[in-house]
Amino acid sequence: MIDVKEVKYFIKNSTSNSFVTRCTDNRDWVIRLKKQGKNSKRLFSEYVAGTLAQEFGISRPPVSLVRLSKSNYSKVNSKEKLFDDKCNIGVGSKYIKGLDDIGMPQTKSFLNKDFSEINRKFILKILEGSPNFEQIFGLKVFSHWIYLSDYHKYENLKVNRDKQIYFLDFDLAFSSNNGEWEELQPYDWINIQTDQAPFWEGFTYEIEPFENWFTKLLQLDLHRIILNLGRIPDCWGVPENYLIDTLKFIFSNRDNFIEEFRHAIDFKKQSKYGFENY
Repeated sequence: MIDVKEVKYFIKNSTSNSFVTRCTDNRDWVIRLKKQGKNSKRLFSEYVAGTLAQEFGISRPPVSLVRLSKSNYSKVNSKEKLFDDKCNIGVGSKYIKGLDDIGMPQTKSFLNKDFSEINRKFILKILEGSPNFEQIFGLKVFSHWIYLSDYHKYENLKVNRDKQIYFLDFDLAFSSNNGEWEELQPYDWINIQTDQAPFWEGFTYEIEPFENWFTKLLQLDLHRIILNLGRIPDCWGVPENYLIDTLKFIFSNRDNFIEEFRHAIDFKKQSKYGFENY
């Protein structure tokens, strides 16, 4: 855990009311805090999924638990009382300078029958020469493995001036159809074959680019990750055993997940080239 030394400013148009701080490591961090009566699951998801992403090799800013002193907490909670004043521990993401949106291709509709090819050409042009283009495929694997339900926008893919790819916002991970803190449902290729984000269209017809990510997934060490996570703050109100039960589920079902993922890509490939010619 790190501590906040200085509160700098709130981020414009941030739905999570995030703000930038200088912390005791002398670096800038973007902080999210627990709001009044809500967003505990989002804090949990951002922190746990962010930690998993780092271990898995997804290009996203490192995360940490961050603590605010009473005086710093008063500074960010003085006007509208947005945050729960009984919870001074939030989630920090290391601030990365100079990240930009990639924009989006010119098209009348994402439902255009030619959209996959339009998007593929757009992404290849915009990210030509990217040193970590393979992240496009890594995020597809990772997002379905952690049940991420919010990756519908081009804005979720960021780049710096060297075309290094970064991804932000994993706060809607571990999404269950049965409720906020309920157990996850079995992996299903039908859900996986749907490309949640439009920037994947045109890149999910072949299995080969995903193979290296399957290997990385199987190499993840659950015990190491639990140690790295440490103790989740009590004030977040996470149900007892939820963290361990959730991690055990996604780790013990990795082989099944990969099988379902392969099925999904195979189905998309057949759909593209025609079942009769496949």
